Amino acid sequence: MLPHGVPRPPRSALAATALGGAAIALAGCGGGTTTTVVVVQQPPTTTTAAPTPTVPAVTATVATPTVATVATTPTVASPATRTRSRRSRQLEASAEKTLRNFYAALRNRNVSAVCSLLTTGTVARFGGRANCKNGRYVRSAAASQAPPSNAGLRLTTLLANGDSRATILATKAGRRYVARLARQGGQWRVVGARRLSRR
Repeated sequence: MLPHGVPRPPRSALAATALGGAAIALAGCGGGTTTTVVVVQQPPTTTTAAPTPTVPAVTATVATPTVATVATTPTVASPATRTRSRRSRQLEASAEKTLRNFYAALRNRNVSAVCSLLTTGTVARFGGRANCKNGRYVRSAAASQAPPSNAGLRLTTLLANGDSRATILATKAGRRYVARLARQGGQWRVVGARRLSRR
């Protein structure tokens, strides 16, 4: 209740007070003009920053293929193997040369050469060296068991029995011949020879 004679503040001032503000009323004396100043205090505004969404970091994983490394060791022939291979080739070449000479002696009816190229066992089957040199072996069908010539003759040699035996397959113009040889006294000798096909 205001004292008598004090002007009532305007409704705006009361409203401001009710809203938590402060109202100051200034009234002039003597019934002059009344000026009312209203100061409204509003509660401070608090601005809350919006939360920043957190995006989980994604790391791409790339699988790297694993390549197995296999160590390879070059195969080197031992000196003994190289020596044996060289010796085998020499023996094969020597056996083939003996057979070529034997074929040539048969075609030429060279009785002495034929008998000298036969093994002692083969000569014994013919009744000994005297009968061999008599030409029975050469004059028989044995000469027909040789190819017509050595030109173009293809030979394949197989060594056996510790390289002391050899089997040679000869081919010429579709005809095939086979011969067996043995080493005697460090030299190749013919055990026997025959034609396989009659083409």
